[in-house]
Amino acid sequence: MASASGVLNFLRQLSLGFGTSFATTLWDDRTSFHDHRLNSHVTPFEPATQQWLDQAQSLGMTSDQAHRQLADIISNQALMMATNDLFYISGWVFLGLMLLIWFARPAHRH
Repeated sequence: MASASGVLNFLRQLSLGFGTSFATTLWDDRTSFHDHRLNSHVTPFEPATQQWLDQAQSLGMTSDQAHRQLADIISNQALMMATNDLFYISGWVFLGLMLLIWFARPAHRH
């Protein structure tokens, strides 16, 4: 019984490590994806971008400060969108596992 408990604990810790590294990698990849997508829409030729930069400069920011603030906002939004993606994926995995348990055959009792 002690050997089985040790093996089960080892497998649990190993699975936890794989799951954590997978989630962290996925989160990082999705953050980069959303950052690139958002930045592709923020160009100097975009009227909304120019309006935002002009408004920021009218509040007393320098051009560099306004660009840095815009970059920080985009990074924060990309991170939040990646977090949402991870929660959606986790929800679908949870529902899939619930269905798997629902359709599993019950254990035979002797």
